[in-house]
Amino acid sequence: LWKSPIQEESGGAKKWIQLSNFKSSDQIGGIVAFPQGLFTKQAEGSHSSYLFYPEFHPEAAVPLTVPECALSLTQPIGATDTAQFDCETPTSYSTTVRFDLKNLHFSRPKNDVPGAVFLTAVSRDGTLVPYSIYPPKDGTQNPARAILTSYGAYGVESSVTFNRMWSILSEEGFHLVVAHPRGGGYYGRPWREGGRAGNKLNTVSDLIAVAKAIWKHLKPVQLIGHGKSAGAWPFVASLTESSSLFDALLLEMPVLDPLGQLDPADPFLVQEVYEWGEPKNPHIRNMYQKYSPCTGEDLSAIPPMYIRVGSDDERVPPEGVIRWIKSFTTCHKNASIFLEQSDKTGHLGSYNLYDEIASESLRTHFLTHIAETR
Repeated sequence: LWKSPIQEESGGAKKWIQLSNFKSSDQIGGIVAFPQGLFTKQAEGSHSSYLFYPEFHPEAAVPLTVPECALSLTQPIGATDTAQFDCETPTSYSTTVRFDLKNLHFSRPKNDVPGAVFLTAVSRDGTLVPYSIYPPKDGTQNPARAILTSYGAYGVESSVTFNRMWSILSEEGFHLVVAHPRGGGYYGRPWREGGRAGNKLNTVSDLIAVAKAIWKHLKPVQLIGHGKSAGAWPFVASLTESSSLFDALLLEMPVLDPLGQLDPADPFLVQEVYEWGEPKNPHIRNMYQKYSPCTGEDLSAIPPMYIRVGSDDERVPPEGVIRWIKSFTTCHKNASIFLEQSDKTGHLGSYNLYDEIASESLRTHFLTHIAETR
């Protein structure tokens, strides 16, 4: 990072001032200039933080981090002495945190930010897998219900930004747990490579480790799993290892058959093969075959599932998901699967806000009522 060049009055060459060196693994976002210095946005784990470089002492960078939330700079017009940030969590939107540019400290105490707990679980190979717990808004203690959400693919980190459904469920007394398994981007590129292609089972092992840690740490009366898109497959795969681990599963636009859902006409086929593995590779085929719909012995322990698909979803077409459901229910007669197929809905959700809210109400009802019959 270099400061803008200054033209010498004598006509000499422009002088650049180096502020910082970044490692190739650093995830740097935008740069915002203030009269007092520069802000650079960084991503560490699943949270966004900032570095502030004072104008006259750029070597004395000040880290701006609130561990409980993701920061986003939202400066009011005309404000010059204070930088204002939105502090966002999955269950709490837009708590304001202010940074005093003169004294270089937060003017709002950090302990006013909604709390979160950060822990690690031990995966099968001894790897420590981080996960975050966001307690219910009413402060409900054990025993309680918990939702475990996870992604773990494409080097993308599990989202910790505000979610309407998570906020409602937090009001209802649910703990929200966000897992950060290998395959995602929590610890950068090596973490992604550790859960890709031939290493994909590490994602499943990490998820199972976090789920078991939740049972031990929170002692919930109920644990529900949530996965969207590529984040859904590890939950389904975990049933083969332990079908009683979850009391219910909520799967949105899910990848359920990674190799079977690969489309040769997909313009992103190279990216998909890089993520899931080469279908022609016998090791890859055998790995996924272990988690096919008809695998598993304890049929009575399979949790009820709510599966949502979008009719206009080009990334995960509903036809492949429906084929998987037919195969699964054929092999597991006692399986209970609720299918929501939404019109005018793509991979990211409904095109119409009203329809998306209506869908959220159905999913929330499943999580708060139907899953209770488990």
